Amino acid sequence: MRTVSPDESFIDYTIYKFGVRVRRGSCRTIMRTGAGWEEYGEEVRLPVPAQAFDPSGNEGWGDLSSNVIEYEELAGIYDREEGGELRRVLAGTIDLETALRRRQAQATGPGTS
Repeated sequence: MRTVSPDESFIDYTIYKFGVRVRRGSCRTIMRTGAGWEEYGEEVRLPVPAQAFDPSGNEGWGDLSSNVIEYEELAGIYDREEGGELRRVLAGTIDLETALRRRQAQATGPGTS
């Protein structure tokens, strides 16, 4: 699931109880708790290098790597575009502003009121 914060300062990409929160210039892993989605682990500056998501060379990336890979696999089942967006935002091939505009375009697109 892709959720934009009310103030549009971050996007949460979540699957089940884990995910990644992306802000302008950085990201952190998140997990669902009784209080909602909470950040944990180290803040990682963007862009994240491609080797972070290569199964043969992702040592040191820990939960960020596994959360991204799991998100892509499971989100892609439901929405191929959404499933690939996270890695593009993390890699810097699209910026957070572009990802936020995607949400606005969907909200005002055909079939919406």
